[in-house]
Amino acid sequence: MKENISHGETKYIKRRLAIIVREAIEKFSVVVISGARQVGKSTMLTNEFSDFTYFTLDNFDTIDMIKADSSFIFKQHDFIIIDEAQKFPAIFNAIKLAVDNDKNKRIIISDSSNILLMKNITESLAGRALYFEMMPITFGEINGILTPTNFLNLWKDNYADFNTKNIKKNENIYDSKKFLDDLDDDDNDKKSINENKKICAIVQNNSLVSLMMKGFMPRNIMAKDQNDVTLWLDGYVKTYLERDLRDLSQVESIIDFRKVMQVLALRTGNILNQADVSRDTGISNSTIYRYIKLLEISNIIERIPGFFTSKGKRITKSPKIYFVDPALSIFLSGYFDEESLGSSRKLGGYFETTVFFHLKCLCEMLKPPAKIHYWRTVLGKEVDFILEYGEKLLAIEVKITKNPLVKDIKNLLIFIDEHPETVIGILLHTGQEVKWLNSKVIAVPWQWIDCA
Repeated sequence: MKENISHGETKYIKRRLAIIVREAIEKFSVVVISGARQVGKSTMLTNEFSDFTYFTLDNFDTIDMIKADSSFIFKQHDFIIIDEAQKFPAIFNAIKLAVDNDKNKRIIISDSSNILLMKNITESLAGRALYFEMMPITFGEINGILTPTNFLNLWKDNYADFNTKNIKKNENIYDSKKFLDDLDDDDNDKKSINENKKICAIVQNNSLVSLMMKGFMPRNIMAKDQNDVTLWLDGYVKTYLERDLRDLSQVESIIDFRKVMQVLALRTGNILNQADVSRDTGISNSTIYRYIKLLEISNIIERIPGFFTSKGKRITKSPKIYFVDPALSIFLSGYFDEESLGSSRKLGGYFETTVFFHLKCLCEMLKPPAKIHYWRTVLGKEVDFILEYGEKLLAIEVKITKNPLVKDIKNLLIFIDEHPETVIGILLHTGQEVKWLNSKVIAVPWQWIDCA
């Protein structure tokens, strides 16, 4: 039932969210962590919060104990983790009573199914809980970078003085020394150091195509064989369908649901037109809407809105759609080897999805989180990402090129000219060079934005 936790039991890569959760739980009684299956929620909690007593509701004995006396574990312990909380909804009333009766109680709730959890949270813990979403592991986290300084510095107003001598070049991005330096003393054994070096080496030596095909689920980052990743993704999709959706009345047909996922995967990084999805799948528009919403709630996809102001400009307002993990969208699209993906016309969309995932994680580092938009006029002028934080904007263009040129930033310059609140424009590319393309636009390797 109860599981004692120690840092040294399993290999673990430190996660940025752990720092945020630690700060939050010191000030609030309840913290809720949601996220797709296999992103590392339980692993993070068992490694980073050894001062908490861990209970998982995957364990039937734990559920039986709570059924017999719902207040028992809260009387016995002050710092508690409840994993897979959605599997026993009655636990939420017990949590509510526990924190109301003792303000010193600290409870971390984790779940893989927002579908069920959010309703119970709304009813039982309104005003008592803070909510965080855990994403797959980022390039920076893999390399031990817990504070993405490059991204945070981009928001500074004095960007005109921001030059390449202040920017760490790509060789520093790939330096695993910081990863090893950041290890806790408890982890500094020879085996752990070798494992960390192995992870860094595998990720750094991957081509962009290989990295996207493996994705950023912790389970897959060390895979040497793409076939292993493909088999894992196949099992992941089937498990997700069977475990999370079988009993949901919104899903009339698992076959139709999978068909919708496959059609959406081919559209990742593009403007979403639900009528087109309905036409291509032969499924009604109302059903498409429900399935898309279900995928959103389940942390599989995200929609980002168009950016517009009240200046009267004719701007596209339909959302763009992104899968959270690029590997899942690539797998569902039917690309199982690097050669076919590398020659695909859709490669740019998967690269943009990779960047979106990292930007999403980076925006969560700000308080409150920055908002992500895209910008497109009806005449076809487009900027891939507009990040909004208070009154400030970052404009970001994504391009598969190793030699970024001034012609690649023409839409960035148009946007910046129309929106003077833009702090800086950034072109993320697949090369090695960091350089200014304009007094307002800098080109950097895509990994740079997640590093320090």
